[in-house]
Amino acid sequence: ISDVKILSGDRAYIQFDFRKEPWNKRKNLYIFLKRYYFPRYTLNQNAFARKMKEGSPALSAKIVNISNNGAFLEIDPEKFINKEIFLLSFDVDSEIITTPVKVEWKNNGKLFDKPNGIGIQFIGKNRIKNKIRQFIKKIEEQNEIQR
Repeated sequence: ISDVKILSGDRAYIQFDFRKEPWNKRKNLYIFLKRYYFPRYTLNQNAFARKMKEGSPALSAKIVNISNNGAFLEIDPEKFINKEIFLLSFDVDSEIITTPVKVEWKNNGKLFDKPNGIGIQFIGKNRIKNKIRQFIKKIEEQNEIQR
């Protein structure tokens, strides 16, 4: 570990420097991180958040990054509380999907490279989660082609 910073609540930023380590040690860490901390992909895609209360207005958001388990939304974090569940709608392969999500953390002070917003977890049905995973797989494949 080359750097550790406490962010907020129970979140921390940890940087690993394994450049001098043999490949098998780096590979084991990579497998662990991929299995338990899915990679995030930059997206910058428009979305809409809607509270669960009947008649709540849609709030404009931008998905800054996405993973198999959740995303970071650029949106006013003061409009949400931690662990709050709301509906998120966004375009996945030319189809608008709406899924329940849960607020996992809030960024009120522009931590590191993140704008003000919230980190969310996808908690919707498996059918929707599978569509999101397929969408992310396409992003992964595009990233591989660009390398």
